Amino acid sequence: VTNLEEQLEQFREELENKNEEVQQLHMQLEIQRKESTTHLQELEQENKLFKIFEEQNEHIRELEAQVECLKSDQERVKKKNDEEIEQLNDVIEKLQQELANIEQIPSDITAFHEDADSLKHTLETVLAEKEALEKQVESINLEASQTKNELEETKLEMDQLKQEINILRKEHEEVVEKYKCGLMKDDRERTEVGSSRKTEKVDEGSCEMTELLDQTQLRSSDENTRVTISKMEVQLQQLQACIKEKDSELCQSYNEIKDLKEQGKAEREMLGNKILELEKTLMEKVAAALVSQVQLNAVQEQGKFLQEIQKAPKCLEEASKHPQTEGWSDTTENEVESEVSLLTQRLREVEEQLAKTNHSLELEKENVKVTQQESKLKEERLLELQQLLEEVQEKHRNEIQKYIKQEETQTYLAGAQLTERQNDNALSNELEKVKEEAAAAKEELSSYREETEKLQKELSAKEANLVHLREDLCKVKEELVQVEEKLANYMRMEKDMAKTESRKDAEILCDLLTSESTLTGKSTSSQTDKAVNISSYIQTSPVLVKNAEIQIDLQSACSSEEIAEIIREFNEKIEQMQELHAAEIMDMETRHISESEALKREKFVAVQVLTDECNALKEVIESLRAKEGIPISGLVRSPPYQARDGGSSDSSSDWSQGMYLTQTQGSDTISEGPDEGETSTDLLPQKIKGLLRAVHREGVQVLSLTEFPYGEREMPPLKQGPESWLEERKAFLSTISSLKDLISKMQLHREAEIYASSEPPEGDSDWRGELLRAIQQVFVREQNVLLAVFQTELAELGTRDAVILMSQLEHRLQEQAINQRTAMDCLHDADRRSLLMEVQVLHAQMNNMKNNPKREQEIDSKSQGDLNGISYIF
Repeated sequence: VTNLEEQLEQFREELENKNEEVQQLHMQLEIQRKESTTHLQELEQENKLFKIFEEQNEHIRELEAQVECLKSDQERVKKKNDEEIEQLNDVIEKLQQELANIEQIPSDITAFHEDADSLKHTLETVLAEKEALEKQVESINLEASQTKNELEETKLEMDQLKQEINILRKEHEEVVEKYKCGLMKDDRERTEVGSSRKTEKVDEGSCEMTELLDQTQLRSSDENTRVTISKMEVQLQQLQACIKEKDSELCQSYNEIKDLKEQGKAEREMLGNKILELEKTLMEKVAAALVSQVQLNAVQEQGKFLQEIQKAPKCLEEASKHPQTEGWSDTTENEVESEVSLLTQRLREVEEQLAKTNHSLELEKENVKVTQQESKLKEERLLELQQLLEEVQEKHRNEIQKYIKQEETQTYLAGAQLTERQNDNALSNELEKVKEEAAAAKEELSSYREETEKLQKELSAKEANLVHLREDLCKVKEELVQVEEKLANYMRMEKDMAKTESRKDAEILCDLLTSESTLTGKSTSSQTDKAVNISSYIQTSPVLVKNAEIQIDLQSACSSEEIAEIIREFNEKIEQMQELHAAEIMDMETRHISESEALKREKFVAVQVLTDECNALKEVIESLRAKEGIPISGLVRSPPYQARDGGSSDSSSDWSQGMYLTQTQGSDTISEGPDEGETSTDLLPQKIKGLLRAVHREGVQVLSLTEFPYGEREMPPLKQGPESWLEERKAFLSTISSLKDLISKMQLHREAEIYASSEPPEGDSDWRGELLRAIQQVFVREQNVLLAVFQTELAELGTRDAVILMSQLEHRLQEQAINQRTAMDCLHDADRRSLLMEVQVLHAQMNNMKNNPKREQEIDSKSQGDLNGISYIF
C-alpha cells in the first residue's frame, strides 16, 4: 500500500510537472503565434513597401519621359535660337554693309555717324545676350544629363532593393514552412502522449530541443528581417528625399526653361522691332543726306563756275590794257594757269556729279516706267470691270423685260381665265353637288365601318366565350373519366371484399364444426385462432385497397348497400351534368348560328347598297363627261400630275394590295375554321372592310377626276386635238372596268366561300390564280393610262418639252414598277401563308380523324379488360 501511495504521489508529481510543461508549451505556442502575427504584419509592410517601390519606379519612368520631353524642347529651342542667330547675323551683315556704304559718304554728316555708332552698340548688346542665352542652354543641358545619371543610379538601387526583398521573401517562406513542420510535430507528439509515458519524456526532450532550435532560428530570422527592413526603410526614405529633390530641381529647370523661352521670345520681338525701326530711320536719313548733299554740291558748283567764268575775261582785259609791265604779266600768267587747272578739276568733278545725277535720273525714269506699266495694267483691269458691269446691266435689263412680258402674258391669261371661269360656274356647281354627294357617301361608309368594327368586336367576344366553354367541357369530360375510373376501381374492390368475406365465413363455419368435437382446451385454441383470423382479416383487408379515400370508407365499415346508393347518386348527378352541358352547348350553337346568319344578311345588304351607290356615282360621272364633251371639247383633258399619280396608278395599286391582303386574311381565317368546327364567319368583316376601302378609294379617284384641272397650272389654248383625250379616256374606262371585274370576282369568291365553307375543299377552283391575273390586268391598264396621259401632254405641249415629259414618264413608270413589285411580293407572301395554313388545317383534321378511332379502340379495350378481370375473379 505504501508503495502504491508513493507511486501515486510520483504520478501526481509527474502529472503536475507535465501540466506545467504543457502550460509552458501553450505559452510558447502563444508567443510563437504572436511572433508569427508580427512577422506576417512585417511581411505585409514589406509588400506595401514593394508597392511603394513600384509606384516610385513608375514615377521615375514618368520623370524620365518628362526629361526626354524637356530634351526635345531644348533641342527645339536650340534650333530656333540657331535660326534666329543666323537671321540676326544676316541682319548684322546687312547693317554692316549699309554702314560701309554710309562711311563712304563725306564726313560732314555727324548725326549719321552717331546713328551708326548706336546701331553698332545695339548689335553688340544683342550678340552678348545671344552668347548669354547659349551659355544658359548649355548649363541646362548639363543639369539634365546630371539628373539622368542620378535617375539611372536610383534605378540600380531600386533593382538591388528588389533583389533583397525577393531574398527576404524566400527566407520568410522557409521560416514559415519550418514553423508549420514544428506545429505538425507538436500535434503528433500530443497524439502519442496517451500511448507511452516513457517515450513521452524522450519525445518531450527532443521536442523541447527542436522547439528551442526553431525559436532560435525564428528569432534570428526575425532579427535579420527586422534589420533588413529597417535598412530598406532608411534607403527608401533616402531615395524618396532624393526623388523629391530631383523633382524640385526638374520643376525649377522646367520653369527656368519656360522663363528663358518667354524672355527669348520677348527679346526677339523687341530686337526685331528695334531693327525695323533703325532700318527705317537709316533709310530715311540716308535718303535725306544724299538729297541734301546733291543739292548743296550742285548749288556750290554752279556758283563757283559762274564766278570763275566772270573772273576770266576781267583778267584778260587787264593783261591787254597793261602790256608794258612785264613783271606783272608773268605773275598774272602764273595765276591764270593755276586757276585754269583748278577750273579743270572742278569741271571734272562737276562732270562726275552730272554723271551720277544722270544715273539717278535714269533710275527714276525706270521707276516711272514701272509705275506707268502698273497704271496701264490697272487701267486695263478697270476697262474689263466696266465691260463686265455693262454685261451684267444688259442681263438685268433683259431679265426685267422678260419679267414684264411674262406679267403681261399672265395678266392676259388671267383675263382669259376669268372669262372661262364665268362660263364654267355651272359645271363647278354641278361638281360641288357631286362632291357633297361623295362626302355623304364617305360619311355613310365611315358609319358602316364603325358598325363593322363593332360587329367584329362582338364576334371576337363570342368566340372567346365559346373557347372558354369548350375548355370547361374538356375539363368536365376529364373529371367524368376520372370519376368513372374511380367507380370501376371501387366496384372491383367491393367484389374482392365480398369474395374474401365469403371465404372467411366458410372457414369460420368449418372451425366451429371442428370445435364441437374437440375438447374445451381445443375450443379455446380454436377461439383464439378465430380471433387471430378475424384480426388478420381486419388488418389485411385495407391493404388490398389502392385508393386512400376508399380505405377510409372501408375502415369506417360502410356496407355494400350504402356504397351502391352512393354510386347511384353519383351516376344521377353525372347524367344531370351531362344533360345540362348538352343543353347549354345546343343553346350556344343555335345562338351562334342565328347571329352569324343575321350578320351575313346585314353584310350582304350593306354590300349591295354600296355597290348600288358606286354604280350611281359612275353613272353621274359618265353623264358629266358627256355634258362636258359637247360644248367645250378643247377643255376636256387629262388631270394634272398630282391627280393622275395619286388618283389613277397609286390608288389602284394600293387598292389591289389592300383587297388581296384582306383576301389572304380571309383565307387564314378559313384555315383556322375547321379546327374549331365552325363556319368561316371571320371572313366577312375583313372582306367587307376591303370592299369599303376599295369603294372609298374609287370615290377619291372619282373626285380627283372630276376636279377642275387648271388650278395650279396655266390655261392651255382652246384649240386642241381630241384624239389624245379619247385615248386617255379609253384607258381610264378600261381601268375602271378592270376594277369592277376584280370587285365582282372578289364578291363571287366571297359568296362561294361563305356558302361552301362546310363542303370539302376538293371541288374548289383556283381562286388565287384568278385573283392574281385580275390584279396583273389592273397593273397593265394602269401602265396604259400613263402612256395615254403622256401622249395627251405631248399633243398639248409639242416637241419642246418632250425631254422633260420623257423623264417624268420614266420616273412615274419606275415608281409604278416598284409599287407593283411590292404589291406582288405581298400577294405571293400572303398566298404562301394561306396555302400553308390550309395544309396545316388539313393535317390537323387528319390527325383528329386518326385520334378519334384510337380513343374508341382504347375505350373498348379498357371495357373488355374490365369484363375479363371480373370474369376471372368470379
